[in-house]
Amino acid sequence: MAGKSLSNWVLPPLPSSVLTVLPARLTVADATADKHSVTHSSYHCLASNPNSLALDEPTPDYEKLEHVGDGIVGSAVIMLLHRLYPGLKPGPATFLKSQICSNAVLSQISVQLGLPRQLKSHVSQIMQHQANSSIQAALFEAHIGAIAASDYRSITISPTLSTYLERIFEPIVEWAFGAMRAYHQELVTGDWTEEIDRIAVGAKNTLDTWAQGKTGGRVEVRTEETVPPFTAVCIVKLPDGRQLQTSATRTTKKLASAAASWQMCGELNPPRREISE
Repeated sequence: MAGKSLSNWVLPPLPSSVLTVLPARLTVADATADKHSVTHSSYHCLASNPNSLALDEPTPDYEKLEHVGDGIVGSAVIMLLHRLYPGLKPGPATFLKSQICSNAVLSQISVQLGLPRQLKSHVSQIMQHQANSSIQAALFEAHIGAIAASDYRSITISPTLSTYLERIFEPIVEWAFGAMRAYHQELVTGDWTEEIDRIAVGAKNTLDTWAQGKTGGRVEVRTEETVPPFTAVCIVKLPDGRQLQTSATRTTKKLASAAASWQMCGELNPPRREISE
């Protein structure tokens, strides 16, 4: 595990168990803001001067609303981290916030909400833009910015938007914290975890083959957690009525299942690859 550290960790793709519980897309009350939030700059073919200080230049695309939404999303995630994990130190909290607010994560939320399908772009680039993860993420931030821009009465966001953001990000924050903690635990446990995972591939098949040769022998591997870290339990029921059990905890169900099966191979002594000294 030389060279591995928490600073090198990247949040895995969001699982379907998280994406499928996201709320339906909230309607933007302001029709103009709604239109601008899904319009790419290529749609109007206007010259762009991003460093201009002029206040009267038209901005009929999503970039301004994206800027607003970016700040709101970041604040929402920080507040959720503080509420859910008040003891989490600022360093890890800031690092996890950057992972959750990355284009990779926001683009998945955007696709789940159906925002890329609403995109208005130059006809020659529409398919390319719809599939671009940076643009997908920008559409989500612009969507949030448009909802906020529909209410200029306060510098704070409305209760409706607050609830919407909480429903989107609370399951993501919980899952992401679990994934980061599981990875950190792997770092703490030492150098053997990665080597075991490498040689444990196929261990479940080895057990199944062994069980087929034993009258009445049965193998079961199950994982009950819905967020990482995942603990897989491998149970073998022997013909004489005895029951053996091993377990392993990993960042993914697949790794946990393989490691628990590999440990069971050690209990039963069917052929398995060993760690070389």
